[in-house]
Amino acid sequence: MGWKWRGLGLALGVLATLAVSYWLRSRGQSAPVSVEPTALPPLAASPYRNVDLQTAYVGSEACRSCHAAQFESYLQTMHSRSLNDIDLAAEPADASLQVPGTRISYQVYRQDGQLRHAQLLRGSDGAPVVLADYPVRYVVGSGNLSRTYLCELDGFLVESPITWYSATKKWALSPGYEKQDSGFARPVYFECIYCHAGEVRPAAETDGLMTIHDQAISCERCHGPGELHVQKRTDAGPSADGANANEIDDTIVNPAKLDRERSIAVCSQCHLNGEASAELSGRFIHHFRPGQLWSEYRTDYTQAAPADSMTVVGHVEQMRASRCFTASETMTCTTCHDPHSRTPVAERPAKYREICLSCHQPTACGLNETERLVKSPQDLCATCHMPKTPSDIPHVAATHHRVGIHPEHPPDADRPAEFAELEPLSDVSAWPKSEQLRNLGLAYLQASLKQETPRIAQEMRQEALRTLRVARQLLPDDGDLLAGLAYCLSVEDSRQTIELAEQALLKSQLTPRGRIRALFLLSDAHCRLQQPGEAVPHLEQLVKLRRQGGDWFRLAVCRELLGEHTGALAAAQRAVSIMPTDPKFHDLVVEIAEKQGATQVAAEHRRLAQQLRIFQGTD
Repeated sequence: MGWKWRGLGLALGVLATLAVSYWLRSRGQSAPVSVEPTALPPLAASPYRNVDLQTAYVGSEACRSCHAAQFESYLQTMHSRSLNDIDLAAEPADASLQVPGTRISYQVYRQDGQLRHAQLLRGSDGAPVVLADYPVRYVVGSGNLSRTYLCELDGFLVESPITWYSATKKWALSPGYEKQDSGFARPVYFECIYCHAGEVRPAAETDGLMTIHDQAISCERCHGPGELHVQKRTDAGPSADGANANEIDDTIVNPAKLDRERSIAVCSQCHLNGEASAELSGRFIHHFRPGQLWSEYRTDYTQAAPADSMTVVGHVEQMRASRCFTASETMTCTTCHDPHSRTPVAERPAKYREICLSCHQPTACGLNETERLVKSPQDLCATCHMPKTPSDIPHVAATHHRVGIHPEHPPDADRPAEFAELEPLSDVSAWPKSEQLRNLGLAYLQASLKQETPRIAQEMRQEALRTLRVARQLLPDDGDLLAGLAYCLSVEDSRQTIELAEQALLKSQLTPRGRIRALFLLSDAHCRLQQPGEAVPHLEQLVKLRRQGGDWFRLAVCRELLGEHTGALAAAQRAVSIMPTDPKFHDLVVEIAEKQGATQVAAEHRRLAQQLRIFQGTD
């Protein structure tokens, strides 16, 4: 059984004041005279009453009767088509996609009123073997750039491995699958759907399960919940339509009347995403309401020396780095973008040029008119100053939102990656030092998990470990902090990982994601120590909170070692259903099934394991 265990794995005594002082001095900051309070200041007051969490959402149709013209023009925007049910008539034709250099193919077809995506393996005899075949539940995206598909499996949302790219009018692997094709095993968590749906709420115990109340990015996502506004207008009657246009109606947020930071906060919900982020203690982004400050719910971080690359959801971060923004007191997202309407393609060059020329004169350009027209026949400022650049999504070029002078030749993508410190994108000076340390440490941990260079990932994890150790002195009861600290130690010290993860699970201040992290770390550490009896209870909780083939694999191994053969076979088969392309998963089914006398099951999975090894070149 040794191969199975190998496959399962993936100074606190310093006084708090001294620890914080040392941490600050190491970064050139002055140390505090005494330990500061750890409680967050209250949320800043808003002039709008509908920021209250008790105010109910009413749905976009409730807005339509009074705001018909705006509603109809909004229906032409991409926001209105951000997440949709499948409309078979609107979907691309049935097709097959062969993944280059492999024996894997995908099939798109219609059956019984459903759109289905299937994954197939071409066997050595040339006959296809169906590995997975699922109905599609949602389509993500307006279709202007691409159409990404979600399946609902076991109550969880997962991404389909194939995407329709509008520019090429072809099917291809979904973003990221060209590096690792994980089939239908990529989970879609709350934060993914949060930016594609109008109102979505995660389950209390896990952010892998959620309820979608309003699919489109609709009226209330920018104006806040409409219950109070509908009540007021209903009570006031038709005469309310003649209200003074300059009067602030405190029942509904008007982004045009917000100060700049609160206006940008509305867009930051989805269009701000730096290198890493951390929700503030006890605050959750799904509690944010338009009219509030985004920075009071989440701190976003960027690297101190960011690369000049394009991140599709990093528009706000890039805009803030623009001189146009820093030199202005009024520039916001809506300076250029009207959320209520979609400018026709033919009219966009003139519109955006006019916006630029409202502040700049043509003579200010470093190129004369002849040179400008060579680069941009429409004499469009954005051609040079907001260029289309390769994005982090294959097949898609997006507009760079850092208005400035961009190099004609991007920095060498092959240059070695270097560690760079994380810096908050917002002012965090109002938060207690304990909160700043906690969030920075969790951000370093998050950033480490995204790094492709092992050395940089290790350096970021070590920085997370140092920072979280200091923060723990001030916040000993923060469950997410303890779970993060446990993760930092998980490779080197299984026993301390267990101690910290167990402590995290006892804390009331533990988010669903923190609970999942703690359960995973406990199960993984007990597996490393070959303690299946201790691992099983944590794994049985974990498989209810997320859909991961590795969790079921571990559960199957542990149950088998404990002599629970029937439960072990069921868990192994569930693992295979999630990860059908991994031959080790089939090997486990074979071993357990043979002990159970299920010879037919064993023979089927032995054949699949052999075919997969031939396909992968490991046999």
